[in-house]
Amino acid sequence: MTDEKKIILINRILIFASILLVIIGVWRGEVGVVLNKAVKVCMQCMGIG
Repeated sequence: MTDEKKIILINRILIFASILLVIIGVWRGEVGVVLNKAVKVCMQCMGIG
């Protein structure tokens, strides 16, 4: 296996793992938690919260 093919394989594995973890997070309902934390951080940066 050449170096280029190894890099492509590693990239595909990482992309697959990333997509899988996003799907698991959505399935567990973590979207709301992350959005809530993001809003709080943004409000603190602006000095509102």
